[in-house]
Amino acid sequence: MNGALIARAGQFVWLIEQNEDGFFLYKFGPDGSVWDTWHPSAEEAKAQAAYEMDAIVGPWNAVPTGVSDLQAFGEAQARNSN
Repeated sequence: MNGALIARAGQFVWLIEQNEDGFFLYKFGPDGSVWDTWHPSAEEAKAQAAYEMDAIVGPWNAVPTGVSDLQAFGEAQARNSN
C-alpha cells in the first residue's frame, strides 16, 4: 500500500505522499505542470492545498494500492480532469 491521498479542485489534482521525511503535497496542472511542498503532517498539507485554491479541496481519497509511480498517476489524473 502506498498510503497516498488524492483530491481534485478545479482543474488541478492534489496528491499527498508520506515518506520518512514528512508529507509531500503535489499539485498537478492539466498542462503537465507539477508543484510540490513539504509539510510535517497530512492535515497541514491539506490546509495548504485549501489555502492555494482559496477553497476546500476534496474529498481526499486513497490512491489505489496498485499504483507504484505516484507522479505519473497524478499527471494522468490531471490530464483527464478537463
